[in-house]
Amino acid sequence: IGSIQSGAHRLDDIYKLANTPLPVSDFIQEIGRTRPANVRIDMLEFHDGTAFIRGGLRESSQRASAVLSQYVAELRTNPRLRQLFSSITQTSMERNAQAGTISFEINLKLKITTPHE
Repeated sequence: IGSIQSGAHRLDDIYKLANTPLPVSDFIQEIGRTRPANVRIDMLEFHDGTAFIRGGLRESSQRASAVLSQYVAELRTNPRLRQLFSSITQTSMERNAQAGTISFEINLKLKITTPHE
């Protein structure tokens, strides 16, 4: 039963992704277009109805916090993303002393949609 539920959950995720008003390729372009020049995107991932943006930047903690706050604010006001996501939040920011960078994660939660029956 667990594997059936897992498969059903994956199908729900595929449905949500396939039925969004913004195709995945356009989503990736939108993230890249809005990305501040000093922000590096390492990974875009989607599961459980949430898109995850993970990346880094070489800035002081204070400057990184300001840059990321501005970026999240821009994502929230983006007309194409606002229609698709119910919330956009920065969920982590950590200094990687060894690499000399700040790592971050931003979560974009899809608005709830249900399959038409």
